[in-house]
Amino acid sequence: MTSKDWFKINDVSSDTVDIFVDSVSVPLMARQRYSTYELGADEDVTMPDDTYEDVSYSIVFYDLFREDFDNTRIYSFLSNAKKLEISRLPGYYFKVRQMSVNSVQAAYNGKKIRYEVSFVLAPFKYKTDNEPITLYSADIVINTGTRYSKPLIEISGSGTINFVVNNVPFTLIIPSDATTIIIDSEQKVVYNKDTKKVLWNCTSGKFPLLSVGNNNIYFNEGATAKIWKNERCY
Repeated sequence: MTSKDWFKINDVSSDTVDIFVDSVSVPLMARQRYSTYELGADEDVTMPDDTYEDVSYSIVFYDLFREDFDNTRIYSFLSNAKKLEISRLPGYYFKVRQMSVNSVQAAYNGKKIRYEVSFVLAPFKYKTDNEPITLYSADIVINTGTRYSKPLIEISGSGTINFVVNNVPFTLIIPSDATTIIIDSEQKVVYNKDTKKVLWNCTSGKFPLLSVGNNNIYFNEGATAKIWKNERCY
């Protein structure tokens, strides 16, 4: 049982669990928050904030009601959802905040089971093409998304490393027992790549961000940087 539409949970396609996916819609744009200020005049002033709310999204699919009916494979497929891709938006994925099965009902005279699954998605969509870029010296990195991104950066070197993006410095002191450090700008954490141990009190400055378009990057001679851009769009 196959359909022209599909969705993926954590890189696993719905086609692998033999379900029929109803026509999937495209998620709405995230709602931007606004702040209103009372100025004592004849009207208030409202300004957009740089904050966007999570997006609610649902998918409907069907399974055959077989004599040996068992939906374990479906629930296993849906469980621990962190990443969602849909057929109508190839090249992008969404980060899943929550997932729930809203309803399970008999359909088509009891020959099929209808499922409705709801997701709470993070506000932006991310590009699936996220191969790392390796830098050995100062260079320009292009963010082709439509919003600034929060990259994952792997730094190999020793001593004090000054990593600068668009003239905004981030200073990292690499411990003597480590050679490669991960800077996670999304989680705002730095850790040893090999041991996964979080490194406290060894950084200063703002975590690196990649603006839309060109980003001028430079760092200490002798160090190497590998960057996963994590490009995202509205």
